[in-house]
Amino acid sequence: MTDGTPHPTEIDVTALGEALARYAPLALRITATPGVSIAVTDRAGNSHVSAYGMADLADATHMRPESVFHLGSISKLYVSAAVVQLAERGRLDLHRPINHYLDEFTVRNPLGSRDITAYDLLTHQSGLGTSSAFDATLGTPGSLAKHLADGYGTAEGIEYGQPGARWTAPVGARFQYTTFGMATLGHLVEVTNKAGLSFADYVASEIIEPLGMTAAAIPDLPAPGHAPAALLDARATGYARFGRWCVPTPEVHTPLYPAGGMLGTAASHNRFLLSLMLGGRLDGNQILRPESVRAMVTPQNPAQFPGGDHGIGLGMELRQLGRPDFFFGHAGAYPFGWWSFSRVYPGLGFAVTVLSNAWDMARFFNPVDRSASGLITEFVANWVATGGGSAGRSTLGWDEQAAYAMGLLMGERLRGLFNIADPLGPAVTDRMVAGARLIPAGGYGETWSADGFAEGVRALDGFEPSAERIRAFLSSPECLASAPDLDLHALEFGASHAEWPMPMSFWADRVEQNRALYGHLDQLGF
Repeated sequence: MTDGTPHPTEIDVTALGEALARYAPLALRITATPGVSIAVTDRAGNSHVSAYGMADLADATHMRPESVFHLGSISKLYVSAAVVQLAERGRLDLHRPINHYLDEFTVRNPLGSRDITAYDLLTHQSGLGTSSAFDATLGTPGSLAKHLADGYGTAEGIEYGQPGARWTAPVGARFQYTTFGMATLGHLVEVTNKAGLSFADYVASEIIEPLGMTAAAIPDLPAPGHAPAALLDARATGYARFGRWCVPTPEVHTPLYPAGGMLGTAASHNRFLLSLMLGGRLDGNQILRPESVRAMVTPQNPAQFPGGDHGIGLGMELRQLGRPDFFFGHAGAYPFGWWSFSRVYPGLGFAVTVLSNAWDMARFFNPVDRSASGLITEFVANWVATGGGSAGRSTLGWDEQAAYAMGLLMGERLRGLFNIADPLGPAVTDRMVAGARLIPAGGYGETWSADGFAEGVRALDGFEPSAERIRAFLSSPECLASAPDLDLHALEFGASHAEWPMPMSFWADRVEQNRALYGHLDQLGF
């Protein structure tokens, strides 16, 4: 499960908590997110659990570690674990056609040359198209089996009131993420488990209860009478975010509940992640064999993923393959009020879950580098990987640091991008400082720091402004802002994503390309 790199067995959870207490509120403010709940657990079982912001804005209810969230597609991890568990017990064969187990309907890909297996569904290569349809309702949805039967009975799905192709590739042809397919596996769990339990009851009996996940459930409908009252009462309000306006989302339900219906806290879900990191075992309870967990986090059909640094396991998202910071897990979203990330970093020796109660309505996907939950998840990984070195090394206040970051960008663009050899000097810097003004209601504070800006300009004044030198400076103690902080400032300044834009990659990359070109010409004798 690792690349052989030694991993820490313990995290200084007190120091991590102090770093998060500074960073998380900034991430919430900059991304206009009401609140987050965070759980980090290391291989030795040490845990940091915290919450920031608001669970309900109208009632001014603060977020708590006990706040319950809709976990959305994080639920798919439990589908995968249940299917693999039943394969271990001989109740199903991952490579046998699923129609062998189904009685109420038949699954047939009209474009495919063979039958669909559980393995095809686990690896999202059944040929089912990636549909936006969550098959949702504001009322009571029908049964899972009936909904699947109706869906497989037609070659079309509905989006924007119009039919769309349900099948878009032959079986095994390519990766196409599908919630409908994962929900099908949920039904497969129902028809193959020996006790004849519903999917929700099976997961509760065989995964949730053995792992001591006291604040988690996959109800068939997250409403009174279908879910534990304690979980429903502790739910954070989910918000659809429109810029800085947050509107409570309607109560949405789906018959595809195995693939997206889980309720829980960050800390409770992290117990499941810890069991995977420990080879399927936690507190003496073995829910999966170690070889099964290895299979789940091993890339399947890597040729379908160009670039080689990411892939799909058995229902697992795999990222940063071959690196010490490799992770597996799943993101989760529930319309339109919750967006979360859930990861295990086996090489670094920890699991992290960050749950947020906002969905940015300007986009369908809320990427890691623009969502509070994603930014905080990446912050934790960076903090652990660098031994805490990335966290808050600046002695500057936030607004002063923002001005410092502006100065860095100005100095880098003038000297590096435009190749201005003359030192900018105090006169030029003072003129910029004296004329700076804030347009009211800016996103990054109302306070201007002349000293911070000047310090940022000076930081890059006086040395060779190569891309390599700039990158080295940003990662050195000479830079008064850490990489995670600079990414937040990038968002404040209106960047399309949170990667700090120094050096200007388009031009820096061209320099490297030109260098390679000239080297080639030299070989030809020019």
